[in-house]
Amino acid sequence: MCKFQVLSNTKEATLPNRFANVPIDSDTTIVSQHQITVQGISALHQHWRWDGVCAESLIFVAEDIALLSPEELKIMLRKAGLLQLDQSITTSTTANGYAFVNFNFQT
Repeated sequence: MCKFQVLSNTKEATLPNRFANVPIDSDTTIVSQHQITVQGISALHQHWRWDGVCAESLIFVAEDIALLSPEELKIMLRKAGLLQLDQSITTSTTANGYAFVNFNFQT
């Protein structure tokens, strides 16, 4: 069972221009989102639900993390206190220049 309480399934109107065009899948519910800085890099932190799965994403402008490996991203999330122990991450990059790092999956 997911611990997230649904607040909204749309983008917040106050997102900075840098994250204004982050894509949202139509079947994904964004529970919460806010901008954070992780090791000096701006990111959009989302909690979301999709098809019975709850998880979190850090969304970066892809060029900001282009030189980081998946292992370096995991270390960065752990140092920031975001990634739970023994959890893996998935990464993807969108056509419009965002890099998604998904983590803390719950079913």
